[in-house]
Amino acid sequence: MKIGNQPVNIQTQFFGNAKYPTGASPWGMRLQIALLFPKISQQEEKMMLQKKLQQLDQQTPPPQKK
Repeated sequence: MKIGNQPVNIQTQFFGNAKYPTGASPWGMRLQIALLFPKISQQEEKMMLQKKLQQLDQQTPPPQKK
């Protein structure tokens, strides 16, 4: 998935422990987030920049104050 323009890999695990120390929880959870930095060609980078420029051009400018 992506957060903004940053590709990320997110994993979540929930598990129960058959044996656990006294006072500890019988359940556990693990959350892992990995930021991904893929290698892209110059052509791919150019296409991404052009797409971003098109998105910026389509946005309406904020109203100007008088």
